[in-house]
Amino acid sequence: MIVVLLAGALGACAKDAEPSGSAGPAASGSPTAASGSEFEEKKDIEVMAWWPIVVKPEDEVIKFINEKFNVNLKITVADWQPNIDNLAMRVASGDYPTYALMPWYWVGDLGVQYKALVEDKVALNVTELAEKHGFTRILDQLKQADELGVNPIYADASGDYYSIPRNDGYPNPGLFIRQDWLDQLNLAIPTSWDEVETVLKAFVANDPDGKKNVGLTLNGADGLGTFDQILTAFTGVHPVGWTKQNGQWTHRALLPEFKDGVKYLHRLYEEGLVDKEFGFLKASNAREKFTTGRAGMIIHNANGVDYRDFIQVPLTQYNSSAEVTLAVPFPSGPKGQIRASGNPYGSTGILFANKDEEASVRMLAILDWLLSDEGTNLSLNGVEGIHYDLQDGKVVYREDKWQADFGGIEHHFIRHLIFPGIAKEQSPRVLPILQDNYNDVIEHGVREEIVGVNTENTAKFGPKMSEVYTKWITNFVIGDADIDSEWEKFIAEWTSYGYEDIIKDIENFEASSSN
Repeated sequence: MIVVLLAGALGACAKDAEPSGSAGPAASGSPTAASGSEFEEKKDIEVMAWWPIVVKPEDEVIKFINEKFNVNLKITVADWQPNIDNLAMRVASGDYPTYALMPWYWVGDLGVQYKALVEDKVALNVTELAEKHGFTRILDQLKQADELGVNPIYADASGDYYSIPRNDGYPNPGLFIRQDWLDQLNLAIPTSWDEVETVLKAFVANDPDGKKNVGLTLNGADGLGTFDQILTAFTGVHPVGWTKQNGQWTHRALLPEFKDGVKYLHRLYEEGLVDKEFGFLKASNAREKFTTGRAGMIIHNANGVDYRDFIQVPLTQYNSSAEVTLAVPFPSGPKGQIRASGNPYGSTGILFANKDEEASVRMLAILDWLLSDEGTNLSLNGVEGIHYDLQDGKVVYREDKWQADFGGIEHHFIRHLIFPGIAKEQSPRVLPILQDNYNDVIEHGVREEIVGVNTENTAKFGPKMSEVYTKWITNFVIGDADIDSEWEKFIAEWTSYGYEDIIKDIENFEASSSN
């Protein structure tokens, strides 16, 4: 994929839980305590992935899989970037796990590493292995990926896949707002970015918590934070930026509406309504400002673990009477009710070649089973009689044990390994406000208009274009550059780095794809 501009990284994680008694999947196929395995020889299997909670050795879901598939499943989890770094070190040393879950860009943008694994026969040919052993659900996942056009990223020239794309749903960004501040100031949840500006003015002027709040705060680790969620409402174009207008490919930076959006951001900055440290903040820093009364709004992932553990719990610990809400629907802009969204395939699972091929086959068997109704039920509800009971066909959770193994998240770690479709729509334990926000993403999210273009020109010029873009837009927002008098200078410098060459690559890619 061409990632020339820096879009806010808003990963799609799990959602939070409703109280016990929520209706779950049909009772048929519900896993009860395992009673032996069809596999005669026990295999050691290691899985590496990122995950927000620790998978404990006494976890009953893992015990169930160990017994059912006669394996000793070792789970190595770390945060997103440490997981990537850990795997890189393991690969360099030749000490491979059985299976590793990696973000899509590790396969796409960092394709050299991925191609080396394929060429060195370290990454197994999943298509070939699944066909050989009859793992039809895995083959169906690969077929779905091919139909959605992710083949150029994950597969080789023959169409065989050397990793398993995960359909893990769409990123779920949301605008969190202090509901108690709205109530105190007699304000409604804003429905447009003009109304957001009005509410921010009231927040900053009245400063309900007396902390000299900054209005809107946001993650700025990528240079511009989540400003792209706002800019999309002005342009109607995905943050990656390439768009076909009147039959011709161009980029959103060249649209007059984009300039209007930058002017809006500058106005917020000048009026002290947006965090002036936006370019330096990590997500954790921005969250801390919101959860300690120093900001009244934050653009952040609207998923279960983010909402509960990163927003709700710290906020109530700071102030027991504080309340938080989401702006649903997302605020509209000049282009109407529209917002940025990613593509549903966000990660990939790599099956590593090890001395013991049977261990790899066993892992693939586990993944194939997880795509079944029984596997889906296990990942969402756990083991019947341990995590839940069925009463009149409905799932009633045994909260202590369910919380212990699921951590309050809508699904267990094992569902993270291979999502069967958009899992967020299937969980019985989704907070309504988070589900509403996710439905808003599906209905109004604008997506990339072209996917899968990787050329010498994008590799050569992309980083420099991104650097120039970040420099100029940041300076425009903070006022170090004048938008009206210096805009053309920005465009000239930005387009000087291979713009016309990349447009030709896009046109050629579009033509070849249509054939």
